[in-house]
Amino acid sequence: MDRRRSRHGEFWGCSTFPRCRGTRPA
Repeated sequence: MDRRRSRHGEFWGCSTFPRCRGTRPA
């Protein structure tokens, strides 16, 4: 899991996104 940033804020997302779709609020 990588810490990712989007316009919705930070979250934990899979580094192989979008192949792996597991995300979780950070």
